[in-house]
Amino acid sequence: MFRYLAGILCAITAGAGYSLYIFFNKKWNIESGLRTLFYIFLFGTVYLGIQLFFDDAVSVVHIESLPYIFLLAIIPTMGGFYFTNRAINYAMAGEVQLIVVSCSLEQD
Repeated sequence: MFRYLAGILCAITAGAGYSLYIFFNKKWNIESGLRTLFYIFLFGTVYLGIQLFFDDAVSVVHIESLPYIFLLAIIPTMGGFYFTNRAINYAMAGEVQLIVVSCSLEQD
C-alpha cells in the first residue's frame, strides 16, 4: 500500500485540480477555446521541460517515438480536454465531472 502512496497522492491531486478547473470554468465563465488550450499546454510543456535540464531524460526519448508521443498529445489529451470544456457550456459542471471520472474508471 505504501509503495503506491506517491502515485495515489499524485492522482488525487490531479483529479482535484481538474475538478476545480471544471468548476471554476463554469462559475467564472472562463474562455474554453483552442487559444486557452494552447496556453495551458504551453505552460505544461515549460513546467515539465524544466526537468530536462536536471535529469538525463533526453537520452531516454528516441527520435522514432516522437510521432507516437505527438499523437498521444493530440488525440486523447487535447481532444478530451477540448471536448470537456465544450461540454461545460452545455451541461452542469457536476454532470461533466461525473462523466469524466466514470470514463476514467471504466478504463482501469
